[in-house]
Amino acid sequence: MDRSLIEIATKALSIRAVHLRGGHIRCKEGVLPPYLDDELDLTPQFRGKPGARIDILGFEEQTKAIPRRIAMCHFQAGVRLVDNASVTETAPVDEEDVYLEITADFCAEYDIRDGIEDETLRPALEEFSRYNVGYHIWPYWREYVQGTCARMGIPPIPIPMYMLKARDSNEASESCQPTK
Repeated sequence: MDRSLIEIATKALSIRAVHLRGGHIRCKEGVLPPYLDDELDLTPQFRGKPGARIDILGFEEQTKAIPRRIAMCHFQAGVRLVDNASVTETAPVDEEDVYLEITADFCAEYDIRDGIEDETLRPALEEFSRYNVGYHIWPYWREYVQGTCARMGIPPIPIPMYMLKARDSNEASESCQPTK
C-alpha cells in the first residue's frame, strides 16, 4: 500500500454518493428460496473487489455554470450459499452446489477538488480504489443483500465487516476480501 498516493487521493476527494449499477440473483434450478430445506447445511461465501474501471468526468453544473470534476470508482460484491459438504480448502466449489447467489455492481462517486491534475490523480485514485472504496460501498452492499433476502422470503444473510486480507503484518492484499 502506497500511503502517499492514498494521502493525495483523500485530500483531493470527497464522497458524494454511492450508486447501484447492476444486480443479479441466481437460484439453483428447482429451489424455491422461501422453502430451502432446513436440513441443508449451507455456508455463505463472500467476495468484494474494486473494479478495474475508474472514470474521471468533467462538466459544468447547469445552475451555477461552474466547472466540476468527479471520479467514479466501480466495485463488485457477491455472496452465495453453497452446500457445506462441498466446501474444501483446495478444490473450487462446483456450480451445482451453489443454491443461491446475489451479486451487485456499485459505483462510488467522489467530487474532485480543484488544483490536482489527472496525471497526478490517476495513480492516487487507483491506490485509493484498491484500499478505500470498499469501505464506502460495504454498507450499501449489506443493505442490498438484506433487502433482497427479505424480498425472497428468506432470513437475511449476515454480511461481515469489510476487511483487507493481509499478505503479511505490514501489507494489504491486492484483492480486497471481506472476512468470513
